[in-house]
Amino acid sequence: MFYHNDGAPHTHPVLGPVSGMTSGSFDVPTVGETSPNVHYIITLTVKDSAGLTQTSTREVYPLLVTLSLAATSPGNVTLTLNLDGQPVSEPYSVSAVAGMIRSIGAPSQTVSGKQFSFQSWSDGGAETHNITVPTSNASYTARFRRQ
Repeated sequence: MFYHNDGAPHTHPVLGPVSGMTSGSFDVPTVGETSPNVHYIITLTVKDSAGLTQTSTREVYPLLVTLSLAATSPGNVTLTLNLDGQPVSEPYSVSAVAGMIRSIGAPSQTVSGKQFSFQSWSDGGAETHNITVPTSNASYTARFRRQ
């Protein structure tokens, strides 16, 4: 089962039930749920030839890191960036699951009557692009120029 809490805790089936297996694995999706409040609940039931059963349950939690977004611009104004298509005021930090694919964006914008346009990201990515959350804390900085 996949557990997540997006305000209303609940689970989703992932695999199974499966019978007759002596080993196995499954791939964890890298897109979809962006909440850091997630984990997998794995239940294994073994039945012997006499029909006796033993059940074990384990919870597997992801590696969480801090993902930080910032911007630099002439005049040091506070700009808006996008994380997964949603606007955030920089500087912005969020707990994120390592290995997940997230979208970051740096849209052109007007602040106090001045136009700021995207110049570059610190990782060399396009104005809006996907990143794979690394296994350690990471910062991404968008550079803007004033028009």
